[in-house]
Amino acid sequence: MTLSVVIPTYNRKALLLRSLASLEPEAGIAEVVVVDDGSSDGTADALRTLHVPWPLRVISVANRGPAAARNTGWQAAQSDLILFLDDDMLCAPGLIAAHHEVHANGANVIATGAIRLSAGTPRTLAALCFEREFAAHADAWQPARADDWLDVPIVFSNTSLHRNLLVKCGGFDEAFRMREDLELGYRLLQAGAMPLAVPAAVAYQQYTKTAQDLLHDAEVFAEGDVLFAQRHPDNRVLGQLNWLKSQRHAGLDFAVALRGLAEPILAAVCALGASNSAKQNFALRALIARRRLRWYWTILRHQGELRRVQLLVALKLFHTAVWAFFVASILAFPLLGALGKFKWAIWLAVIVLGECAALALNHWRCPISNVADRLTDDRAPNYDIYLPAWLARWNKEIFGTLFVLGLCVLAEEWWRLITLSH
Repeated sequence: MTLSVVIPTYNRKALLLRSLASLEPEAGIAEVVVVDDGSSDGTADALRTLHVPWPLRVISVANRGPAAARNTGWQAAQSDLILFLDDDMLCAPGLIAAHHEVHANGANVIATGAIRLSAGTPRTLAALCFEREFAAHADAWQPARADDWLDVPIVFSNTSLHRNLLVKCGGFDEAFRMREDLELGYRLLQAGAMPLAVPAAVAYQQYTKTAQDLLHDAEVFAEGDVLFAQRHPDNRVLGQLNWLKSQRHAGLDFAVALRGLAEPILAAVCALGASNSAKQNFALRALIARRRLRWYWTILRHQGELRRVQLLVALKLFHTAVWAFFVASILAFPLLGALGKFKWAIWLAVIVLGECAALALNHWRCPISNVADRLTDDRAPNYDIYLPAWLARWNKEIFGTLFVLGLCVLAEEWWRLITLSH
């Protein structure tokens, strides 16, 4: 079985040349198809004068993104088996052979090799972020069934499959600037393809992105994720929008609403850790949080949900403050009575009684909850307030009981004072 290697590239001539040099000359490569996606750094000229031990085809196209470049590559390839590599991958010995072996007895397999950081990659925050968020999970991924792919999406950076699967599914959706591999992987699995991890096929990534690049990518990923949810409204891929709808992510909503405060704090932690190795782990977590925050903020903005989330967070903060005031009043007025400060104690008790009247008139619901109902479909016990779910569920019972007991204490103290005065 012949194998064609397809590599899309854009303005990364030096990385690409090192990647091509890492391919084994005797590995059974029928051809390498490099699609130059509108580079302006002389990539095409450098490739046309390159001497390599296997047939090299260079296709120059206008810049349209990785999805279009990959489609151009596999459609032009002459082999039945297509191996997609990125232009910054260094291939370990045996990579091509491992992909060949997987497909020897099956034509319905999507074979994904391992991706790790190259030894020469500086241990920047961005590189460590890649290693923690993607490479470590990909190495541990050993799917036993197609549904296991939902935990770690297929990434076409070191992945091989038969041409007939690409033809069947129509290749990559060129509307995606990123997440094109996630979207195609989803369609392939819906069509019955089987994902398979190939630990022996190791590629080492020459990672050159900065932390700022990762933050920008998070926004582009978000745009792709919104489009993915629109294309496939029934998907339940881990971490994706339709999966998130089934989860409660109040923390993300809170961080997005207070992004103006959270972002500078996280950026400061990143800057501190970048120059201090002892604090690098904290900085790495801060960068991951910044990426997640930037991703979610972009999603909400594209879905027209940002203003609603900001209003809901503000409402929940207000509701929590109101709750704290009344709880403090319930706990304080019997204590004030015990100290003989009956005027203040009675005022606080009257205020709490006023709240009880408002609740009774509103079918024992806080009027603030009525406003929250219009901002979210969530109906968890604490959907409208920042309290643990159990406390929100039993809030009225707990503090109603304490209020009655407080009234009894206040009445007893008042009666004792009258009795003593006579």
